[in-house]
Amino acid sequence: MKVWVLSSDSEISSTKKLIVEGENRGHEVLVLNPLEIQFQISKTNFSFYLKSKKLKLPDLVLPRFGWKTGEYGLLLLKALENAGIRVVNSSHSIEISTHKMNSLFLLAHHRIPIPTTKMAYSEMDTAHHLLKYDAQVFKLLHGSQGFGVTLSKSLPQAKAQVDLLRSVRTLSLSQEFIAEAKGEDVRVFIVGKKITAVMKRKAPHGDFRSNLHQGGTSHITKLTPSEAKLALQVSALMGLEISGIDFIRCKKGPVILEANPFPGLEGIEKTCKINVSKAIWDHLEGL
Repeated sequence: MKVWVLSSDSEISSTKKLIVEGENRGHEVLVLNPLEIQFQISKTNFSFYLKSKKLKLPDLVLPRFGWKTGEYGLLLLKALENAGIRVVNSSHSIEISTHKMNSLFLLAHHRIPIPTTKMAYSEMDTAHHLLKYDAQVFKLLHGSQGFGVTLSKSLPQAKAQVDLLRSVRTLSLSQEFIAEAKGEDVRVFIVGKKITAVMKRKAPHGDFRSNLHQGGTSHITKLTPSEAKLALQVSALMGLEISGIDFIRCKKGPVILEANPFPGLEGIEKTCKINVSKAIWDHLEGL
C-alpha cells in the first residue's frame, strides 16, 4: 500500500514511529509537507504537484500536520478526498475537532459534559462576564499542546488577558477553571472504535496545563466503564478514526476538554508501554 503521511517534518517523533512501523510492514510511506503540495482541479480530474513535479496518487493519506497548517491543509485534504483518496482522519472530522467552539457546539448538542464556556465579540463584554467568576481559562479557537491557553485568577489578570487578545485581533473563548481537577487530566487514545491506551497527565508545579509539551508528567490509569463509554462517544461524534480524547475527573463525573485528531504517540507509548503506531497501521490495513 502506498501511503502519504502529511507532516511538516519527518523527524517529528510520532511521524518517525509511523514511518518505521509502515515500512516494516512492507508499505511505501512518503512523508510530505502539506504546505509544499500544490493541487489543480478541473472538470475531469484532480492533480497534485510537489515543486512542479506531478505526484502519483497514494492509496491512503494520513494527516499529521496539526492546526498550524490551517485552512490550506484542510483544502488539500478535501481535494484528495474528491480525487477518490481515503483520508484518515477525514477533512470534516478534523475541521470540527480542531475548532474549539464548533466542537463544543457539537458536544453540547448531544448533552456531553463540558466546562461552562463563554464567548463575546466585544472585549468589554468578556471582561464584564468575568466579574462573576474567580478564575477563567482563556483559549484561542485553534491550538494544541497547551499553546494559546492561559489562566486568569483575578479581574486584573483577566482584563490584561482581554487587552492582549484585543491587540492581536483574534477570537478566543473563556471557560470556568475547575480547580478540583488539581491540574490533572486523562488522555484516551482511540483507534477505530477501540481504546488503545490511557494515561493520566499532571501539570508541573506552578502551571495548570497538563500537556506533556508544557512539562507535564504522565502515569498509567484505568477508565471506569462510564469514562470509556463517554470517550468512545465523543470520538464517534467528531467522526474521528484516530483520536486523543481529553477529560478531567470531577465529583459529578468526567468533563470533556477536547478531541485531538493528531494525538502524539511518544508520550503515551512510553507511559503505557504500548505500540500505538502498530494499532494505527492495523486499522489502516483493515480499511
